[in-house]
Parts: sequence; structure tokens; C-alpha cells
Amino acid sequence: MPMCNSPLVSIVAVCYNHEEYVVETLNSIVDQTYANIQLIIMEDYSSDNSVQVIKDWIKVKNVECTFIPHKENRGLCKTLNEALTYVNGEYYQAISCDDVLMHDKISKQVSIFKKYPDIAVVSSNMKKIDSASNILDNNGNNSNSVCGLRKANELFKILLLGCIIEAPTVLIKKSYLPNANVYDENLISEDWDLWLKLALNYDFYIMEEALVKYRILPTSLSSTLRDSPKKSKEIIIILSKYLGLQEETDQLIKRHVEILKRKLYNYTFSALYTGATPAIEYFVKLKSLLRFNNRVKNLKKQINQKSMQLVYCLK
Repeated sequence: MPMCNSPLVSIVAVCYNHEEYVVETLNSIVDQTYANIQLIIMEDYSSDNSVQVIKDWIKVKNVECTFIPHKENRGLCKTLNEALTYVNGEYYQAISCDDVLMHDKISKQVSIFKKYPDIAVVSSNMKKIDSASNILDNNGNNSNSVCGLRKANELFKILLLGCIIEAPTVLIKKSYLPNANVYDENLISEDWDLWLKLALNYDFYIMEEALVKYRILPTSLSSTLRDSPKKSKEIIIILSKYLGLQEETDQLIKRHVEILKRKLYNYTFSALYTGATPAIEYFVKLKSLLRFNNRVKNLKKQINQKSMQLVYCLK
């Protein structure tokens, strides 16, 4: 990619079992109308042929990039923290290797940064696509009331109610990222916690235009976690970090957490009723074991009684 006077933008493409889609993602990065891009490809120990597909793509395209294939699976948050050590750009974004950037995403978002130099994040709307890259809807993710320049404290309150910003739609000013532990490695998903951290102190700009194609797959993290107990527990962990900042936000957090705890309770009660949890399987096995032990005890009791009768007869 030719160098120019425009600020360097670093794009981290994270691949995990994306053999089928990774070329489309990488092409959408190198085909950007914005020229000054640093490409970093992180391959998190896929079980498919992703590594070879990426190597072939780099060779055919003759692309200058940083390619880091892992020898073990580290998870998304650890992988992104590692990737940040290679990032040299003034602006940065991450993308999963099943999503696709519109060809002018970076140039349009850099233009927003030039207009609003003090903002930390520019995000956009998105179009959802299926496994064959067919568009599923054109409604996007953001309502008109949320788009535009959003002030820090105001956006922080909105984000407490839910994550309205999808990771591949953002471009972040790197200098505004935390100095350490940018992504909490105790979490499964990476994005919402980071938006909350940044929205505490910095303004965002949310574009109404869709600049990303966001792929919806049954195996996607967003699909597997949606409405799951694991997701609810993670949201509680994230929200609890921001308790004690101000009375108004504490009330929002406590209300949200209370709803999630009720959901977890209902899930647990339902699982207990249907027997659809590992805990229930354990108790079923325990119950069987106890029944077996009782049968053994009864058998021993019967043997002892027979023995006593035999001894009595011999007398």
C-alpha cells in the first residue's frame, strides 16, 4: 500500500476458523480508498485451513503486512491485546475475518476525525449479511436519535443500557486507549467494556451510514452468546465495574443488573425443572449412586438377617 501524507490507520484482522470468508475480509481492507493502512493479521490457532489460505493470499496479493499465526488458541481479548503491540497507526480498528468493510469506510471516518479532532471513536451503521454475503436487512444497528456527535457522559448512560456499537464499525484514536489492559482478558467479548471505558471521558461520533457488512452465522460469538446465561453473567461483571461513579448511573446499573439476575434465576429454575444443566446431570448421577448404596445396604441387612437365622437354627 503506498504511503501518503494522511495519518496511518492500523487495521487488525482476527481470524479463527474463517477459511471460507477471510479472503473477502482481507480484500475489503486492501481495497480501501484510503491508502495509508497498516494491516496486522492475527490467526488464533484455527482448526480449518485458514493459515494456508492467508499465506496464499499474502503471496498472490504481494501485500506488505504483519502476520501472526498462534500455536495455541488464546481467545479474542488476549489476541487483540497482543495485536496492539504491533499497532503503529494514529487510528486503529479490529475486524473479525468474516466481516467486510465498505470500500470507503476508513476515508470517511478519518474525515470525521479531522472535523472533530477531540473525539475518541467514530463508528457507523452496518448491514447484516448471511454466509453467502447476501444482505439480510438494511435497518442497521443505530436509530437516528443515537447518530451524530455524542457527548461522553450522555453516551456512557446510553451504553449502560446495552451495546449499540458493533466492533468492526469503529475507528479509534489510539492515543485515547488505556495504557494497559485495553481489553479485559477475563471477558469473552471485547467491545462493550472498551466503549464504556472510553465513553466515560471522551466524545464519540456515530455515523448513520452503513460502512460495514456484519456477517451473521450460527457459530458466531454474538449468536452463541445471545441471551445465554454466560452472556448475562458477563454483562453483570462489566456493569459492576462502573458502580460508585455517580448516583444516576448507579441507579441505571443496579436496575439493569437486577433484571439480569432475574433472567439468570429464571434460567436456573427452568433448567432445574427440565434437567438441562450439568448440575442436574450431577445430581441425577448422585441420586442413582445413593439408590445403589441403599440397595447394597438393604442387601447387607438381608444377609445379616439370614445369617442370624442360620446361627439360631444351628443352636
